[in-house]
Amino acid sequence: MKTKALIAAVATLALFAPTAHADQKNIDIAIGDAVRTYKDGGTDALLDASHTCYPATNRYANNGDKVDYCVAYDIAANKILQNVGAPIPEYFKGITMLMRQTGAAEHAHLFVGPDGLLKYMDARINYVQPKVPKRL
Repeated sequence: MKTKALIAAVATLALFAPTAHADQKNIDIAIGDAVRTYKDGGTDALLDASHTCYPATNRYANNGDKVDYCVAYDIAANKILQNVGAPIPEYFKGITMLMRQTGAAEHAHLFVGPDGLLKYMDARINYVQPKVPKRL
């Protein structure tokens, strides 16, 4: 009986623990990098940086911080382009971006199940989006 209770407790913790930001400073760095990249090179520079971000996450065994950085970077890139009125490439839109982010975050074990994914993404979107306009 104690084993079942322990398993249930661990499973419950696993559902909620990943929703917190692994490293808020890391996410803030991603936002700043996205803003600087856009100011220096525009949309093409944002795309280039994001294209190189996700493959780098596969090189690390413990890559949660790198994945959080990439997810935050993409959310910031999307918000930057919205705010400046620039066309948003498909790469930074809806399902295309979500599939890339979900795959990387799932691979890094940053969430468990559909509810965990929603909490993970909501936490990052709600943190990143309001910060972007202040940095433009």
